[in-house]
Amino acid sequence: MPSTLGDTLLASLRVRDIDEFYQPLADRTRAQARNVVVELRKICDLGLTLGYLQANLARDFKRLRKRPKLAKYAPEPAPLNDLHMVAVAYRTCPDRNGPEPSMLLEDVINVILGTSARIGEAVGLRWATIDLYSDVPTVSVLGTVIEKSATGKYYQDYPKTASGERAIPIPDFLVATLRRRLSENITGNPFVFHTATGRVTGPQDVHRALRNVRKWSETQENLPTISDEMVPRSLRKSVASLIAHKGTLRAAADTLGHKRSRVTEDHYVKKVKQAPDMRHLLDELDPWANPREQGDMA
Repeated sequence: MPSTLGDTLLASLRVRDIDEFYQPLADRTRAQARNVVVELRKICDLGLTLGYLQANLARDFKRLRKRPKLAKYAPEPAPLNDLHMVAVAYRTCPDRNGPEPSMLLEDVINVILGTSARIGEAVGLRWATIDLYSDVPTVSVLGTVIEKSATGKYYQDYPKTASGERAIPIPDFLVATLRRRLSENITGNPFVFHTATGRVTGPQDVHRALRNVRKWSETQENLPTISDEMVPRSLRKSVASLIAHKGTLRAAADTLGHKRSRVTEDHYVKKVKQAPDMRHLLDELDPWANPREQGDMA
């Protein structure tokens, strides 16, 4: 069998030839293998028209099933608590080299978990759009921080999408975090998160802090290590999954700033594999519940 199908006469092409060519290619590049099959179908259609083939063999060929999507990593409370504990331990460790880190990572984690904000939206929060003293405290997401190698980081006064502009009621733990940061904002900086020079904090500042904590945790025997999948986007998935399972999918989409709930379901909500509790129905199938008398078995 040639390494490609280009040397195979169309009249002698077999489904087996296509299969033997397709399978190794699919193992390497599934998308390219799909494109090859599409082109083969066009070639075989032409072969049918010219009378070289009696059937379109490429259409009879059954491609490999699409691989199932990997389960979404939406950390549960236990690994989230581990992340917070390790971040605090790293910041307060007396034996760690260098100056004590700020509470940037811990506070941004709280913002994302308390609002579902994207990382750029979280670091771009401004005090003018936050209400901490109403009966229902809220954070309004009206912009985001953009960070690019060519232009650096800057605040953009509109979010990623139009539906991303939203006011989010926030939980008590985030209210406490923001009130503390407000009391520490002695310079009156308009941003919740900013550098020592007064510039807005960028997403990469948070990613860098998380990488430092993760790397440090790997050297500590008495602390849990932080998974590589524990990134700001996975925290949004935790929020989406919790709201979708305990509330509604539409509520999760509105909280995350998605126009279509299908986006939230496909990319953010962790599927629940727990089957419904139908034990009361299955009990009716118990073969020992109503044993037959021996006379009935005669």
